Amino acid sequence: MEKHIFFMTPQTLMNDLKTGNCNPTDITLLVVGKSYVHGFTQPLYHIILDEAHKATGDYAYAQIVRYLMATNGHFRILALTATPGAKPEAVQAIVDSLHISHIEIRDENSHDLRQYILPKVCLFHYVWCCFAHTSPRKFPPI
Repeated sequence: MEKHIFFMTPQTLMNDLKTGNCNPTDITLLVVGKSYVHGFTQPLYHIILDEAHKATGDYAYAQIVRYLMATNGHFRILALTATPGAKPEAVQAIVDSLHISHIEIRDENSHDLRQYILPKVCLFHYVWCCFAHTSPRKFPPI
């Protein structure tokens, strides 16, 4: 089976779905990753997008998933983000919007990533302030 991969913004994909340039039933995998090529006429099988944490509300990722759910019941989504949200509610909004059924978490201590992580070096610079404050919130003009 021949496969195609296209790189584009989520807005471009949504426009191509709406205008019929992309057949939603040809999509088998939706990967949330990086992109920038516009316009295509070949059948679409794999898609790479960017920043899964933006896939809520009326953002283009959420529109694409809703469109695909209505027109193509047989596709998968791989959603990647370094910033899923600070609160459980924010993460749950992404899970709901993308219909996520499995989550994996990685950080610099993850066994499968350690070999690729360089050691961190932290340098602290202390700055002495040489003028008196008249108020804790107000600095004198420079």
